[in-house]
Amino acid sequence: MAQSNAYEKLYKLYNDKKYFKFISELKSEQTNLTEEQKNAFNAFYYNLINKGAESEKCIDKVMHSSSGALHDSLKKDLYSISVINNVYLGDYGKSIDRTKILLKDYHQFIKEKDKDDYENSLIIWNSLGDIGKQEVVKTGDSKINMKRDLAGLYNIPVTYNSETHDFVFDTGANFSTITETYAKKLNLIFSDGKIKVDAITGKKIDAKIAYAKSFFIGNMEIKNTVFLVLPDEDLSFAGGMYKISGIIGLPVIAEMGELIISKEGELTIPLKASESEINNFLLDGFTPIVEVDYKNNPMCFTFDTGAKMTLLYSPFFEEYKAEITSQYTIEDIGFGGAGGDVKVPGYYLKDVELKVSDDIMLISKVSLLCVPVKDNEELMYGNLGQDFISRFDYMTINFKSMSVNFK
Repeated sequence: MAQSNAYEKLYKLYNDKKYFKFISELKSEQTNLTEEQKNAFNAFYYNLINKGAESEKCIDKVMHSSSGALHDSLKKDLYSISVINNVYLGDYGKSIDRTKILLKDYHQFIKEKDKDDYENSLIIWNSLGDIGKQEVVKTGDSKINMKRDLAGLYNIPVTYNSETHDFVFDTGANFSTITETYAKKLNLIFSDGKIKVDAITGKKIDAKIAYAKSFFIGNMEIKNTVFLVLPDEDLSFAGGMYKISGIIGLPVIAEMGELIISKEGELTIPLKASESEINNFLLDGFTPIVEVDYKNNPMCFTFDTGAKMTLLYSPFFEEYKAEITSQYTIEDIGFGGAGGDVKVPGYYLKDVELKVSDDIMLISKVSLLCVPVKDNEELMYGNLGQDFISRFDYMTINFKSMSVNFK
């Protein structure tokens, strides 16, 4: 019974995306789990802390186990994270195989609204089969002066075929992205794959897939980078006054290892990432997650350096509903993204104090959305934006030690 209780508790924490609590409980519940359960939950753990090879070893042990005691819904989750592991590891063939297994044998455990995502991802992995692993090759430390654009987002100089272009630098972008005009201008290599991308407005955007064999950022060569190619108008805002040519997204940024960003926009990427004892940073697929404390209540926030403002999501509202509704009046909250602008019901909260690691910041005005706009908002408590980040002199993001801290 103890094993069953531990298993059910851990699996619920994982499915509810209470990831930091899941990791804490997993360490204390090891003796109450079967060997097969340990391997399954350790696969989840290693996937979250960006150790795909270790996660795959645990998954292989589960799949070759003869007991067959684990429920098919958990096996579906293992195949799902295996897809992600192998994308980061550059084994797109294995990602294709795992995705096909999911769609054929575990389709009953995939939510209807998620099936398009699995089918889209299969198109992407199929189109990448022969390009090789994406990797960042460093020849030394890099010091890069980024500059803010009209929207206040950091832009980073990208050198491609001896020409330098400014691209948005955005941990919140699941994939690097580029406009169709710029993809053709830079002679990116287009694949046959075409997918539908969900825009913030709810509409579907037609996207193509292309890749760059090589480009340079600082003292780094970035090889085999995948780009989603969007129509120009879907990366154009304010009636064309603000246009984005391209975005360097999470898969490239994570390969850089450690990033130190100053308030003035100087980006330092050491040749070798440092060690850190702080463990407040995770990867949920292609979404970075940071542990944020509010009133001694640690929560999972998405971590988006491309977001100007911090946003709070519906789980935050549900947890503090009585407090919020007694102090504030509901109104329409407007914000924008790829595909246009949208308004949803919510609240403007005043003087919200948030803490990351030991670093505390009071934000005078924070938007709270009462309904999820995107799928990854359903169980996250918020998204940490530049109104928090830019108040500190330095931010360090470490994808090796999996930590974020400010000073």
